[in-house]
Amino acid sequence: MKPNERHLISKSSYIRALQCEKSLYLYKNHYHLKDEISADKLALFTRGHEVGKLAHELFPNGVDASPANRFKQRDAIGKTAELINNGTNTIYEASFQCEQVLIILDILVKKNEKWYGYEVKSSTPISETYLNDAALQYYIITSSGIPLEDFFLVTINTNYVFNGKLNVNELFSTTSVSELINPKLESISSNLNRFKSIIFEKTIPETPIGKHCFSPYECDFKGFCWKSVPENSVFELADFSKEQQFELYESGTVKIEDVKEAANYKKNTQIQIKASQSKSEHILSEKINEILESIHYPIAFVDFEVVSSAVPLYKGTSPFEQTPFQFSIQRIEKDNSIKSIDFLGDVYTNPSENFIRQFIANTEHVSSIVCYDKRLEINILNKLKNQYPVYAKAIESTINKTVDLSTIFTNRYFYSPLFKGKTNLKDVASVLIEDIDYNSLKINSGLVASYAFSSLKNETDIFKLSETRENLIEYCQMDTKALLKLFLFLKKRYNN
Repeated sequence: MKPNERHLISKSSYIRALQCEKSLYLYKNHYHLKDEISADKLALFTRGHEVGKLAHELFPNGVDASPANRFKQRDAIGKTAELINNGTNTIYEASFQCEQVLIILDILVKKNEKWYGYEVKSSTPISETYLNDAALQYYIITSSGIPLEDFFLVTINTNYVFNGKLNVNELFSTTSVSELINPKLESISSNLNRFKSIIFEKTIPETPIGKHCFSPYECDFKGFCWKSVPENSVFELADFSKEQQFELYESGTVKIEDVKEAANYKKNTQIQIKASQSKSEHILSEKINEILESIHYPIAFVDFEVVSSAVPLYKGTSPFEQTPFQFSIQRIEKDNSIKSIDFLGDVYTNPSENFIRQFIANTEHVSSIVCYDKRLEINILNKLKNQYPVYAKAIESTINKTVDLSTIFTNRYFYSPLFKGKTNLKDVASVLIEDIDYNSLKINSGLVASYAFSSLKNETDIFKLSETRENLIEYCQMDTKALLKLFLFLKKRYNN
């Protein structure tokens, strides 16, 4: 390695290239074409970073080799080499560069004069992608002169139950993957040579779009590569697998209006194709009216939010277990008077019991509870019924009067070609209701809401605390307001 040689490939770009070599070329040569990172992905990246830091506690008293900033990565490589030469036995964020490839290992440990590598993942299953990642790290570290006795993947143990004091040795599962990555080592050198040559190509590789655009991750150059795919394309067909979509596309059937023999497909797909081709709504008024007539005043329009973190927040909970922390209710009386009710729990103590107590108090006198895709709400209510038997009877009563408004759209009793095959609340309401704008929200997804709530536990700035709580309430309210307005829209149109 030359003293000032810059790396060409990192762990992430190697995985990117395995998925699509065109994506690697674009990343290295036309980074500005990259899609804007979504708030959901950013939350996942942040969680992964935090879990990686926590895993350092598996091997305490190590030395962090991280650079001062990402522009000084060569300093980290030098620091790692210096720590190894000085006899340091545990190194966090150990950096190695060989063959113009840079890798940063979460934890490097020396025990009984032998070296062991540990890579941390903030999830549970060991995927093929994780093994490819581990294989590259093993290859570069050993090629740099550090013989690894074994290599481990550190993942989350979902069977762990938090007892009030975090035990990292029980939170994490450590799995040797040396035998699994050995077969992959033989192809790494040839892969690297090919990937490096691609980076220096004079033109963008002519890789057609395909299933690889989505697996193992949705590519962040999709916006560029898919720009020639028109609106109302076959990729908007719901109840269609990616294989079916690409089968049509590669046969020359690009737009839904060009699809032939629609009768061969599932009923919902047939409805979508017919509506798109005729540019008209598909309406089953009797079915819509049947659902609307099952809803009786006073009505509570309800939405739940849950926190589901890799590291449990509350005693008695496990990693990724869903704990309800927030609800919003829009209560409407027969005279159309509306009352907005919000609950947002305290992050420092398990909000579950206060959540269900408040929810029952605010819904026990309504005749109908309306949700949109009620699976989450019903699952949470059933969990709380078992967790707090004193509320079981009231919870069962709540479940029995719950109506799912999404049925109208998922069963295609109402379908508009403007839905583009989507039936979630945000997309449906954005089409049918004029003053619904999720894009204006600081928090606009359940995943971001979950992360925002959990992050309050370590927030010390009272202004940020207040702002985040306000943003959470605004997000949850948006869902229930959209649900209420959607109901009123349908009622006015089909159930006067």
